[in-house]
Amino acid sequence: MKKKILIGVTVLIFLGIAVAVGLQYFPEIKKVPIKTAVSTSQDIEPAKENQEDTEEKKETNLSEEEAKAENIEENETEETEKENPEEKNSEDSVQKSSQSSDESGGSQSVQVQPSYMSFPFTDESKGVEIQSIEKYSGYFIEDGTDEEVSDVAVIMVKNNSDQVIEYGDLKLSEGENVLEFQFSLLPPGKTALVMEANRNTYQDSGRLLYQQCEIANLDSLSTENDKIQTEFTEDGGINLKNISGEDIASLRIFYKNRLDENTYMGGIAYTAEVQELKMEESRVIYPSHYNKDYGEIMMIRLY
Repeated sequence: MKKKILIGVTVLIFLGIAVAVGLQYFPEIKKVPIKTAVSTSQDIEPAKENQEDTEEKKETNLSEEEAKAENIEENETEETEKENPEEKNSEDSVQKSSQSSDESGGSQSVQVQPSYMSFPFTDESKGVEIQSIEKYSGYFIEDGTDEEVSDVAVIMVKNNSDQVIEYGDLKLSEGENVLEFQFSLLPPGKTALVMEANRNTYQDSGRLLYQQCEIANLDSLSTENDKIQTEFTEDGGINLKNISGEDIASLRIFYKNRLDENTYMGGIAYTAEVQELKMEESRVIYPSHYNKDYGEIMMIRLY
C-alpha cells in the first residue's frame, strides 16, 4: 500500500514538472485563451450572415406591404372611375387639351379687331343705307325748336326697301359717345338728312361702330284725297276741304320739307291737327315749319 502511494506521488511530481517546463518554453499558450481564439475566428462570419438574412427579410416584408398598398390604391381608383365616368372623361379632355396646347407652342388669345364703318354702309336686313356722316352747324330742326347748334352729327340715310319706313331708330357709337338718329315717313328710294337726336357732336375719329337699327314699316302712305281736298295758298297756308260726305271729327296732316326731289331735310315729320271739319267745309291752316315752295304733305289720317 505504501508502495502504491509512493508511486502516485511520484507521478504527480513528474506531471507538475512537465507542466512547468511546458509553460516556460511555450509562453504564448498562456497569453491566448483557447475559448477566445476559437470564438473570434469561427463565430464572426455566421453573425454577419444572420444580420444580412434579417435585413433581407425586412426588405421582403416592406416590398410585400408596398405591393399590397399599390393594389389597394389601384382598386380604389378603378371603383372611383366606375362611379364617376364623367369626371374621368372631363379630366382626360382637360389633359388632351393641355397637351395639344403644349404641342402647338401654348395657348394664344385671339384678339378680334372691331369692324369700323365705311360708307356707304348698308344694313340689308333692315333695308337701310347710311350714305355718309358729317358735322352740322345751323338750326336744329328735329325737335321743332330751331335752336342753333355746332358740329352736331348728321347722317344721310336712304330707304332701300320696298316699304315706307313709318319710324326708324338707328344707333352708332364713337368711343363712349353714342349717336342716335330718328326718322319717320321715309318712302322707298328716298333719302333724309337726319340730325343726331340728342345734339351729340361727331368727333370724326374714324372709329365709328354700327350698333343697331329698329324699323317699323307701312305698306303705303295715304293722303285720303277721296275725302280731303288740299290746296296751297299764296301766303303759305293749306286749304282743307271735307269732301267725304260726312263730318270729320279729327284729322292730322304729316308733312316734311325737301332739300331736293329725292332728299328730305330732317328725319322728323311735322304734324298739324284739325278738329271737327264739317261736311263740305273748307278751312285754311298755317302749319309751322311748312314751306310752300319745298314742303310736301306725306300723309293724312282721319280719326
